[in-house]
Amino acid sequence: MPEARELTEIPIAQKRSGGWPPQSIVLAMVACAGTLFAVAGILHHRAYHSAAEDLAFYDQILWNTAHGRPFVTSFISYNYLGQHMQLILLAFVLLYRAWAAPEMLLVVGGLIAAAAAIPLYRIARRLLHHEGAAAAVAGLYLLSPYLHNATNFDFHPEQLAPLFVFLGYGYVLAGKPRAAFAAFVPMLLCKEDTAILLIGVAWLCWLQRERWLAGTLAFTALLWGGVITLWVMPHFRRGPSDLEMRYGYLGRGSGGILFGIITHPDRVLTHLWIPAIGVTVLALVASVGLMPLLAPRQALAAVPLLLLHLLSTHAPQMLLHYHYSLELLPLVWIAALHGVVRAQAWYVERQLHLPRLSEPGSIGIVARPWRPTQAVIWWLGLCGVVAFAIASPFPPARIFTATRFTDDPVHQRAVATALALIPPAASVSAQTGIAPHLAHREQLSQFPTTDGAQYVLIDGSDDVARSEPKMQAAAVFALPAQGYKLIYASDGVAVYAKDP
Repeated sequence: MPEARELTEIPIAQKRSGGWPPQSIVLAMVACAGTLFAVAGILHHRAYHSAAEDLAFYDQILWNTAHGRPFVTSFISYNYLGQHMQLILLAFVLLYRAWAAPEMLLVVGGLIAAAAAIPLYRIARRLLHHEGAAAAVAGLYLLSPYLHNATNFDFHPEQLAPLFVFLGYGYVLAGKPRAAFAAFVPMLLCKEDTAILLIGVAWLCWLQRERWLAGTLAFTALLWGGVITLWVMPHFRRGPSDLEMRYGYLGRGSGGILFGIITHPDRVLTHLWIPAIGVTVLALVASVGLMPLLAPRQALAAVPLLLLHLLSTHAPQMLLHYHYSLELLPLVWIAALHGVVRAQAWYVERQLHLPRLSEPGSIGIVARPWRPTQAVIWWLGLCGVVAFAIASPFPPARIFTATRFTDDPVHQRAVATALALIPPAASVSAQTGIAPHLAHREQLSQFPTTDGAQYVLIDGSDDVARSEPKMQAAAVFALPAQGYKLIYASDGVAVYAKDP
């Protein structure tokens, strides 16, 4: 009897549904999703709900870099390359020459996040041998609440990572290792932890018997990750990283954390035993119909990166909220597709034992594999719709809140008037929702940190002000003692100026 791997490679005729060509449908879905992500990002920003960390962070970095101060920011005391190695931002500096605004980041980031569905469609078409099923997979990816929450949390360079992974893996399946290498390697520029993502990708290549490519990718990832995290980033910050403190229970510094994982497995297991972590992993796998469980070898590719997030003590990262799931998504979807292929192979294997296959008039195994694939796609669709309804920030999902994308006209005028009072070059401390509108300056901090800023701009209706009212009230009460004088107040918006 043929092995399971051989069964997955049975040349099944490419099937196409009637009506519009599936590839055109995928392009239309990508265009609609990209537009939705971009428009939602802009509305979210203009309703003063975008975050100082990270939209104002990135906007100020790009503005400074475009003005000859590479990767300089006032949010931290050292160069940004000491916190995150995201050299891909240099490509956005070129775009800043044409459109120097945070809206550019939101539009480009949203379009790129949606565009990843195109190479995913090609991967699914090659694995499932059915264009309609492949188009459905692409649509379900665009429906993923993990993708929605990431794009709704403003802009992050990690939004490019799924595009690189899907593009490269498509070349792997097509037997083009050099093109795959060229597609995979640029994702190292997205963030320092994409070195771990690349190791997972190398494992997928190994399973596809692309030994040279797998070894080269693994060596590149280990070399780049080691040099960047152990030497380059410490050189720029000249001290410990605040992000490494998320793993402080394991050790100090990148090397100490890795050593702590090996020497203190009890601490690792104790941390991972938190019920919320189990729910997080289950929700991620359930969003793709539990299909990765049918392809455990491919699912292993996501384990190192998943552990990086789960071992953090930073709640949003540990629970894969916001953008923290972005780098995991392509690995999870690739494993899910291989799970569908495995279900298809089991069905064919079972059919090989049925005598009716040899009877006159039998349709044979070439056409039969579409039957389980169709059922699995419906199952994926059901799980995808349920996940969307529960966790997506977009309508008509359960947690959709219209006020996050709109703003009261009276309040909007109050904020606009307050922003107009701030001179272009003045140093400012601003509430998180307003800070992204003031990032084109050398000195900007997030209130309640003032750092001696000339102006302080606060908003009593801001998300942070509502969630932590006592801290907000105490920080505002202390401003006069720090030498600030109220110069404007309207609808909960206030501007304080430093008294000379």
